[in-house]
Amino acid sequence: MPELLNTKVEEHIAIVKLNNPPLNLLALQLVNEMTAEFSRLSDDELVRVIILTGAGERAFCAGGDLRFAATATPESLEIAVKACRAMFNTIHDCAIPVIAAINGYALGAGLALAASCDILMASKQAVFGLPEVNTGTWPMFKYLARLVPELKMRRMVYSGQRLTAQEMQLFGSIECVVNQEELMPTAMQLAREIAEKSSFIVRLYKKAFNSTEYLGVQESLSVELEYIHQLLELHDAQKIRQSFLDKGA
Repeated sequence: MPELLNTKVEEHIAIVKLNNPPLNLLALQLVNEMTAEFSRLSDDELVRVIILTGAGERAFCAGGDLRFAATATPESLEIAVKACRAMFNTIHDCAIPVIAAINGYALGAGLALAASCDILMASKQAVFGLPEVNTGTWPMFKYLARLVPELKMRRMVYSGQRLTAQEMQLFGSIECVVNQEELMPTAMQLAREIAEKSSFIVRLYKKAFNSTEYLGVQESLSVELEYIHQLLELHDAQKIRQSFLDKGA
């Protein structure tokens, strides 16, 4: 059986590829492998950025396997849902930035997978949606709400509407939309830009983002102050501040 997940690291950048073509469907084995891999990469201090993409040109991830949903018991379905949520949380909580290079369909759980990342890039042939109303399954609508406004999310969920990458970009959730052959080079360019920064500082920023994501401006202040104190003590940050002052002198 071929590996369902491929990872290679170059220039402090990990490229993680779903390898279940043509649709890169999220079999339970792949879900568990993804959770373990992102947990491992999060702890690897040599890795500074992750790019997540799918094998082939048809799909980033077209969701779960409907054949499983059609025969699942309530107990097995609950296990699968919890496993998927654990995967999404592990990606979202990963200590380093995760760039999604969306090379085709991002549907259902595949859309939730993309929404769990920090930065989204897409090819012109990428398509986004939650088609569960058409398949009698449960939509992961809270993840779509990260990418589009609340009322647009509701319209998409109720009707199964799909949006192109260009349409999704209008909501500000897609960093850029490029030709298919330009997708990975563009993602690598941004990944290199981030990897050149202090990994300690970037990791601290991400931790702060995740810790304050659901807090208001006033509530987040006390949390941010804790990270500000850590930043002041970081040797990397001290060197950057001094270099900036020296250049301005």
